[in-house]
Amino acid sequence: MNINSLTTLATCASLVLANFAAAQCQENWIATQAYGSFASTAGGITTTVWDSDGAGPLQPWIVVGGGTNIPGVPSNRVAAWDGVQWRALGTGFGSNVRVLHVHNGDLYAAGDFTTSPGVQYIARWNGTAWLPLGTNAQNGANNAIYAMTSYNGNLVVSGYFTQVGGTVAANRVAQWNGSTWSAIGTGTAAGVEALAVLGTDLYAGGVFTSLTGGAPALRVARWNGSTWSAVGDGFSSQVQALHVHNNELYAGGSFTASGVTPANYIARWTGSAWQQVGPGFNSTVNTLGTYNGNLIAGGSFGNSGGTPIARIAQFVSGAWSTLGAGVNGAVSDTVVAPNNELVLVGTFSDAGGLECSGLARYNGIGYVGFGNALSNGVNALTLFNGDFVAGGRFRSNGTVALNRVGRLVNAQWQPMGAGFGRAVNTLIVFNNQLFAGGDFFVGDGLSTANYTAVWNGSSWQPLPSIGNSVSTFAVYNNTLYAGGSFTGSLATWNGTTWTPLSTSLRPNGTPSALTVFNNQLIVAGSFTSVGSPAIANTHYLAGFNGSTWTSFGLNNANTNSGMTALHVHNGQLYVGGNFATIGGVPATRIARWTGSAFAPLGGGLNSAPAAMTTYNSELVVGGGFTQADGSVGASGIARWNGAQWRPLGGGVSGDIFGTPQGLALLVAPDGVLRVGGNFTIAGNVPSSAFAAWTAGGGQINITQQPASQVVCPLQDFLLTVETAGTGTFTYLWRKDGQPLRDGRGIQGSTAAQLSINDAGPLDAGTYDVVVFNDCGPLLSSPATIIYDANCAAVCNSIDFNNNGVFPEDADVIDFFNVLAGGSCP
Repeated sequence: MNINSLTTLATCASLVLANFAAAQCQENWIATQAYGSFASTAGGITTTVWDSDGAGPLQPWIVVGGGTNIPGVPSNRVAAWDGVQWRALGTGFGSNVRVLHVHNGDLYAAGDFTTSPGVQYIARWNGTAWLPLGTNAQNGANNAIYAMTSYNGNLVVSGYFTQVGGTVAANRVAQWNGSTWSAIGTGTAAGVEALAVLGTDLYAGGVFTSLTGGAPALRVARWNGSTWSAVGDGFSSQVQALHVHNNELYAGGSFTASGVTPANYIARWTGSAWQQVGPGFNSTVNTLGTYNGNLIAGGSFGNSGGTPIARIAQFVSGAWSTLGAGVNGAVSDTVVAPNNELVLVGTFSDAGGLECSGLARYNGIGYVGFGNALSNGVNALTLFNGDFVAGGRFRSNGTVALNRVGRLVNAQWQPMGAGFGRAVNTLIVFNNQLFAGGDFFVGDGLSTANYTAVWNGSSWQPLPSIGNSVSTFAVYNNTLYAGGSFTGSLATWNGTTWTPLSTSLRPNGTPSALTVFNNQLIVAGSFTSVGSPAIANTHYLAGFNGSTWTSFGLNNANTNSGMTALHVHNGQLYVGGNFATIGGVPATRIARWTGSAFAPLGGGLNSAPAAMTTYNSELVVGGGFTQADGSVGASGIARWNGAQWRPLGGGVSGDIFGTPQGLALLVAPDGVLRVGGNFTIAGNVPSSAFAAWTAGGGQINITQQPASQVVCPLQDFLLTVETAGTGTFTYLWRKDGQPLRDGRGIQGSTAAQLSINDAGPLDAGTYDVVVFNDCGPLLSSPATIIYDANCAAVCNSIDFNNNGVFPEDADVIDFFNVLAGGSCP
């Protein structure tokens, strides 16, 4: 993607629909991409599909619930994916959402929560808020609800409660008819965690061993409309899932037998007895479902009859097999999305090689996530051939594997070759080549290079091994230097090999930052001396001219800790580290070299900086700090104007990757500051590991929105947006939240007018356009394209075949072809 298009990355993020009056843009964080999974692998418990507008044009939403949030969205244990972005559903809940269910078109959530009086363990979503079921102040249940289903027109719930509606006795199973609660018979003597309906019967599974009143029923029971009864010999341990597949009832759980019959964690009801399904599994089944006509099971199991099974399985031709490459942690629930993708939630962190946190989709070929956000922290940023390149610890972009390095193309993070098996710590462009350094090495399971590599346009080429991890690069006197934990600590690249500094010159510890100042290479790090014999007063910071070192007068007596960051700002050298004094001068973790001594920057920072740059004439600092100058709130990033510290809006936050901090700072030619690091939110906008801050001052406005329309088979159609404001405008058209690209009948995907030729059924959907200028991205209103297979397109009146040449014989031929019943060309 050309740099002029890079106010960017708002493609899959939560973009705010602006009002359409021109306005002066203020400095602010620009939304990039929202993190696509739960905040932790303990997050996913339940999922369902809900059509938010009933018979309206919107696609059904995927709703997920659990024990944590979607980062960047104030979701509070429940959120909805609308095909483009994650949405919070009201204020959510204060404790686990264990089950979601759609009944009579309404979305219900239940679990462990007691949000407020009247919302006790269960609630209904009315489009703007979660409501109690009824008007009694103690409505809902008196204990947790684990399962819901629809039966005989009523909503049926089960769990560990003994009372519903504040006054109605109901032993673990109850029903709601839309206005009142009632018990379903006498219920069970202990908890019910699973429900299913087969024919006219309701089935319940759980931890109970008897019905209320004492009649035996080992963990599964049937309600026939009037009485509860046992179902065969039941099971030896808990039932956690019930499902009807091909008109047969299946059970999954932690059991290993039904009576004397082996039933390893899964069984089928024959009508008279429970039978094991295939060889069963070696551990618990949490959920059952149907996908592509096959029975599927998810749980914590790792094999079936000795065949490795990675926790999500399908039963085909009498045997269990892993669905794709499977996942690395337990699956709690699944649902089939409208596009026939299987949505999985659970405690996994990897789905088929895709880094995620308890949430993924299987599309029949492999696993994908939600959105296009980086899945973990960014350590380094640079520009190469007009594209942003990021390196770090991330392994995916929510859709494809990136493996710790990626390039931003058309607002999508794209892989660069196979990537690396361990972290990329630093990136630099030298002699028109892109170099990467980090912790990766041959033998880490993926990398083909030891600690350094160069990009050849299609793959990463290994360089001769430097010996150990590389933490930083710099160019000095047209020579590439690397610093790291390898022998010698500093090395130079001569085009064919790395050469460490000689013993008489090298530092005795690891450099963490390099820069060029006053015609010297400035080196900062954890070393306490340089050279052999050691040059005096070179604790943590020294200057190198290629042959000799220069001291800044730092020693044990006047400097109490190492350095972490360097930058030259307004012609002066700035240093950051863990120190409280530097050169005998009190300076809290950041200081300025005046040419003869160090000076503090106000009250400094409450944690060491990791990166520094100059933006809009101010010094910008990123790191793990939360305060500057002792009292200025500055989460992960702050700026110094020469006299005082100020925050950049709300800073960066969200600690799922580690301490929220800016680890990489880059000012691009478009005038926008890019920040990479450990965070999922910048200011109040979703920005997973990669954020954008604008100094403002521009204007942006959409004066004409793209229009919805009905198209006929093979018809060409146009979508147009008109804009006003300052600076250069660029555009990115999307369909159903995914960026479009020119080709295969599409033209103008990055222009003000989008053209699509020869409309077909797959062209139907919701289109919008993201407009960029130096003020930031603005999302248009959506335009719905409806495909009418029964209508006929209106042909062109002059250039009949619409080829730009008229008149010509081909126009006449095509005209008579249409008269004979053919389609418009």
